[in-house]
Amino acid sequence: MRSNNFMATAIIDAKLGIDYVSISPMPTSLREHMLHRILIIEDDPGVGQLLKVAFEREGVDVLWLTTGTEALAQIESFHPTLVMIDYGLPDMDGTTLANAIERTPLKPMPYRVGMSGGFINPDESRPHPGFDMCLSKPISLTRLRSILSELPVERLSLSEH
Repeated sequence: MRSNNFMATAIIDAKLGIDYVSISPMPTSLREHMLHRILIIEDDPGVGQLLKVAFEREGVDVLWLTTGTEALAQIESFHPTLVMIDYGLPDMDGTTLANAIERTPLKPMPYRVGMSGGFINPDESRPHPGFDMCLSKPISLTRLRSILSELPVERLSLSEH
C-alpha cells in the first residue's frame, strides 16, 4: 500500500553518497494537491506544455491531450478531478466537449474549466454552459494554484490509479 502522508528530504554528497535523510509529514496543501488528477485539453503546444509543467510542479498527476476525441477516449480511465478545456480545439469546440464529459458516468464529475485566448467575461467566476469556471488566457501561476485550492473536496480522487 502506498502512503502519500510523508516526504523524504535527502542531502547528497557526490563522493560520499547520501549524507542526510529526513522524513517528515507532508504539508496538508501538498498532500491535497497530490490527490488531484488533471486532464488538460489544449491544442497549442506552448500553452499545453506550460500548464502541464506548472501543475506537475504542484505535485499533481497530469495528462495533456490535444483533441476532444482523445479526451473522450481517455477520460474514464484517467478519472480526473479537474479538466481544463480550450474553447477552440481542432475537432470540436470546448462547450461541446464539456457537455459530452457531463454525460459520462464519472462519479464524482470532474470540475470543468473553460479556457480561451479571447475575451470571455470580466466576471470569470460566472460559469458558461457546461463549465464550472471559465478563464481567459494567459492564466497566471497564482491563478492555477488557487484553482487547485478552491476545488470542492468531494471532487478529490481518493482512490489509487
